[in-house]
Amino acid sequence: MIHTNKHFYIIRIVTLSIFYIATLTNGMASGDDNGLSAITISSVESKHGFQVIVKGQGYPIKTSYGVIQATESSHSDVNLYSETLGELLLYPRKVVDLCNIKTVSLCNNLSVNGQLRSAVPDFEHCTLHLDIAQNDSEADYPAHVLHHELFHFIDLKDDGKLYTDDRWAAINPAGFRYKGGGARVRWQSRTLKPTPGFVSFYAMASVEEDKAETFAYMMVQYKRTILRSNEDPVLKKKIIAIEELLKQFCPELNASFWQTVSDFRRRRRR
Repeated sequence: MIHTNKHFYIIRIVTLSIFYIATLTNGMASGDDNGLSAITISSVESKHGFQVIVKGQGYPIKTSYGVIQATESSHSDVNLYSETLGELLLYPRKVVDLCNIKTVSLCNNLSVNGQLRSAVPDFEHCTLHLDIAQNDSEADYPAHVLHHELFHFIDLKDDGKLYTDDRWAAINPAGFRYKGGGARVRWQSRTLKPTPGFVSFYAMASVEEDKAETFAYMMVQYKRTILRSNEDPVLKKKIIAIEELLKQFCPELNASFWQTVSDFRRRRRR
C-alpha cells in the first residue's frame, strides 16, 4: 500500500525535489529538452491535485484482486515518459476529482499476480500505476495506455459499475460474445485484427475493455477513428455512447473538449 503518513510526505518532497534538480541539470547539460520532465510533472500535479510518485512507492501492494508488484523507474525512463504524462493536461481538473485519483505511480516491470501489465487502475488505493519502461514501443502506445486506463476510472465512477453495461452490449452485432476478459487476450491483441464494430482486437475482450479502447482510440487517433466510424455503423453508435457518457459524467467533456483533442498534435518520436 502506498504510504500516506506525514513522514512519508516529507521524504517524498525531498526525493522528488532531488529528482527534479538532477533531471533538469542533466537535461540542460546535454541539450536534451526531456530534461524539462520535472516541469511537466509539476504542471500535471498542480493542475490535477494528485501526486506523481517516481520513487519509494512501497511495492508490493496488496489489493482484493491480487498483488501489484513493480520496480522503480530510472531518470531516463521518466524523462522519456514526461511528454506522455503531459497529455493529462488535456483533461479538466474536475475529471480527476470525480475519478478520485490521488496518486500516479511511474514504475517499471509492473505486474499483477505475476502477469505483466502496461498499467493498473488501482481503485482501492486511488492510484494509477503506469509502467513507463514500455514508452519506447509503438509510437502512440504509451499515450493510448494512459487514456485507456483513465477511462476505467471514469467508467467505474459514473455509475458504480465496470464489468457490465447492457446498453453498450446491445450495440454490438447480433450474436457477438466477448472473449472473457483482457487477461485472456492480452498477448493476442497486438497481432489479431478486430471485426467490424470494434476499434481493436483487445476491445473484443470484454465490455469494459471495449469502452476503454474506444475512448483511447478517440483520444489518440480522433480523426482516423471518426473516419472509420463513417463506414462502420456499430462503431459510430459506440462513439456517440462514449460522448454521451462523458458529457454526463463531466459537462466539460463536451464538443469543445473533443475539438481540442482533434487539434492536439503529438511530437513524433525520434
